[in-house]
Amino acid sequence: MCRRFLRQFLGAAAAGCYNNGLFLQGNIMEATVYLEDNEYIALCDLLKLAGLAESGGQAKAFIAEGLVLRNGETETRKTAKIRGGEVIEFDGTRLEIADGYDPEA
Repeated sequence: MCRRFLRQFLGAAAAGCYNNGLFLQGNIMEATVYLEDNEYIALCDLLKLAGLAESGGQAKAFIAEGLVLRNGETETRKTAKIRGGEVIEFDGTRLEIADGYDPEA
């Protein structure tokens, strides 16, 4: 379903270690996710497809427990619509959401 448009990429050629498609910057793993032709992605789908949760159920549990930040605020709505320009933080990982396509693809 969302797998066709969810793509992580290593945004800048910054120094760091490559690990599961994310950059290690200090103690924070970072990645940019492009929505391509879609307007948004549900938060639970984003966590699952980014590999931060093993299943949709686990993603929903993390969100319900208040472990996910959306633009610096706790987000507890499991299917919150995440749009370009937003930042999601969870378990030491920071995902920047961008509209459009990966310019380096």
